[in-house]
Amino acid sequence: MLATESILLHLLTVEEKPSRVRVDAVASVAIEPGALGEALAATIVHAMLDGGREVRQGRMVRARAGRAAERLTTPDGNVVTTASLGSGELFAAWQASGAPSVIGASALAPTDPAVRAALPAIGNVLRLPGLAGFATRRLARITTTTAKERPRRSSWGRARVEWPSGRVREGWLRTGEGMTFTVGAVTEVAQRLAKGEGRPGAFTPARLFGPEVALAAGAEFVVTD
Repeated sequence: MLATESILLHLLTVEEKPSRVRVDAVASVAIEPGALGEALAATIVHAMLDGGREVRQGRMVRARAGRAAERLTTPDGNVVTTASLGSGELFAAWQASGAPSVIGASALAPTDPAVRAALPAIGNVLRLPGLAGFATRRLARITTTTAKERPRRSSWGRARVEWPSGRVREGWLRTGEGMTFTVGAVTEVAQRLAKGEGRPGAFTPARLFGPEVALAAGAEFVVTD
């Protein structure tokens, strides 16, 4: 979330309220061997239960997960497809921009048409009493991961902003391995809070400390417009 929100806030330098925003999370994460674990299994099951979300006409509404697929080329030349997903990135982008139309997309979202078509039926089945908990425990117990190198050299957060005047800005945030950046971001925020740099209330890190907190955690901005 910090990656997409930070590059979005970096682009929002004009006073005019944007009309449309899209953020894309393109993490590159190395996978270690071992059991999937109940926490990750619960995240997967919850995503299938919840489906997708988008902001339309200023309201958060349900949408099919994997909608609005877009083929992106990162600044270092990798081609990746992202699609909409109900996520923290979506909510953070909505709150940061105030735009009436917001899509939060991810490279982890299902983009295969057959998979997207099956998701609503799977979600309906998982809503049967007790089945979500059973599916979570079963998935955690039987699923193991094998070691894999990260698929790309860099992880990216991308934001595209449109204003009513017709102005469009696009930018990227680049960092390295996704989980390493996450650890660095948590450490940076914790250190700032320990120094008393926070303020009362509920905030995302970039809303509290500004988009520069991502730079302090090891990222860089690449504005391409």
